[in-house]
Amino acid sequence: MCDRRAMLVKDDGTFLTLRTHPKMSAIQPRVKDGSVILDIDGQVLETELSDKRTDARIWKDIVTVRVADEVVNTKISEFMGETVRLVFMDDNTERCVNADWADSRVSLADGSPVSIVNTASLAHLSDVAGHRILMSQFRPNIIVRTNRPWAEDSWKTITVGTAILELIKPIDRCKIVTLDPETGEPLCKETMSTLIQTRRSGDKRVKGVLFGWAAIVRRAGEITVGNPVNVIGSREAWPIAKQLAGKS
Repeated sequence: MCDRRAMLVKDDGTFLTLRTHPKMSAIQPRVKDGSVILDIDGQVLETELSDKRTDARIWKDIVTVRVADEVVNTKISEFMGETVRLVFMDDNTERCVNADWADSRVSLADGSPVSIVNTASLAHLSDVAGHRILMSQFRPNIIVRTNRPWAEDSWKTITVGTAILELIKPIDRCKIVTLDPETGEPLCKETMSTLIQTRRSGDKRVKGVLFGWAAIVRRAGEITVGNPVNVIGSREAWPIAKQLAGKS
């Protein structure tokens, strides 16, 4: 329920990301007894919410969010070296997945409530790169352990635990996947170059290089580590540009 429901915004309400502000990686949030605790480069701070609401922009969406109190915002601004505010998506905030892909709601995530990654695909990518690539570089919600690389390209509907999930589109990636998720520093430039060589989209509906799939919840349920994943609906595999196909 608390996944990706907080973000930092500038004075004009535009959201911040690691793409432009890698220092954010040193701010580690956790939830305890309903409160959000921030570890800001070793300084632990319990957040408090003010009664103030504001409009925030995340990509093309504008959402009304609740603002953290000034004490919290002052501490974060001092750390970031610029004026920023911490905002939260509460029950009064609504945001929808792009209607071109699904009729569903989403938090403050990039574009979908769930991201799914296959372990065999990551292993294959690491093999081609000649360098170990970390799963955390892709920040998935659900990791599926399989022995078949890129099997997810043809999954449409899966069950996990008692939940049913629908995979709606592959996820296009940017330079964030080359950064160390713990420090925000460059970690593995081969990650992006290998994706360019082997995983460029062959369908213009999603441009760029692909890794993992965006998904929505079709039936809510309980998911725990170790649950079997069953594919109950398939599709024709998403096309990858042949002229840039890499080694297999």
